Amino acid sequence: MQKISTYIHDVLGYNTQPQPTAKSRLGRLPLFITEAYNFYDLTLFNRDLILAEIKDKENFSVLQIEKQFAQLKQTLEKKIVLVADSVTSFNRKRLIEKGINFIVPGKHLFLPDLLIDLPENYSNP
Repeated sequence: MQKISTYIHDVLGYNTQPQPTAKSRLGRLPLFITEAYNFYDLTLFNRDLILAEIKDKENFSVLQIEKQFAQLKQTLEKKIVLVADSVTSFNRKRLIEKGINFIVPGKHLFLPDLLIDLPENYSNP
């Protein structure tokens, strides 16, 4: 989670430190969801968020994430943000189309719930 803190500070100038979400709060979730993600609490611009760091970084379905995040949002009563080390351009497009909050450290910060979309674009000289 240090990469997330550093990335948020670099792009937004906001100091934050994600903390692991209490196991007691996660106990109400189905096992298949708690096994698929590592959860962290984060406050960003006075908004409480839950970071859901995906464990299986290679094989994930945007449709599955959409359904799981709807359940997470309803159960935890907070906005959910997907955290992944990398996302294919196809999946990134689908995440954006579905309005799913996500952070790919060093590449893209997409938080439509906070009206933030900061892709990293570099042009070749």
